[in-house]
Amino acid sequence: MPVLLLAVAVSVISAWGFWVFNKGVILGHERPNTAAWNLWILLTLVNVSSYFTMNRDWYMSALLITDTFLAWVTWVISLKRGCFQWPPRRDYLPIGLTIVAVAIWKVTSATDANVFTQVPMIISFMPYWMQAWRGEAEAKPWVIWTVSFTLDLPLIHLRHIQTGMGDWHDYIYPVLAIILHGGVAVIAWYQPDTYEQKQED
Repeated sequence: MPVLLLAVAVSVISAWGFWVFNKGVILGHERPNTAAWNLWILLTLVNVSSYFTMNRDWYMSALLITDTFLAWVTWVISLKRGCFQWPPRRDYLPIGLTIVAVAIWKVTSATDANVFTQVPMIISFMPYWMQAWRGEAEAKPWVIWTVSFTLDLPLIHLRHIQTGMGDWHDYIYPVLAIILHGGVAVIAWYQPDTYEQKQED
């Protein structure tokens, strides 16, 4: 029961973060960084599919499945708001690395592919770190997402105890996600005046 509640909780909290973010997009307060979201719709598919394949656990994968679905929803909303742009040349590297991750999956294993996918995932967050540094990102959704990934860690631990299966690879993406989302949150948190001024202009 605690595992089920945690799985539901992390998914609901993450969905709340997407609601806050997308509400800002719809109202015109937030402009999604298409350089990042164009990458994430590709990365999340490879990430969640390889993650689930390596652990075969719906509970541990619940948050990633939720995030993947809502990332696509966000991307569609961005299209409707006229925010779509073709990926700049700097995005060719993480796109290429994501394709390499798929090749690794075919040649070796889903675990190796999932671990490798974290490399382009790190690169994909750089545009948002820079956007937050310029004071163009709201901290709130990123704080919420950081909380959801933090709560995912005890969920993974409990599933390991329950099933007697799983290993440290299951923690790699959630821990990295805490750092990546938390990084945007911290930078945006210390630029609140700039963000608020931009909303007033």
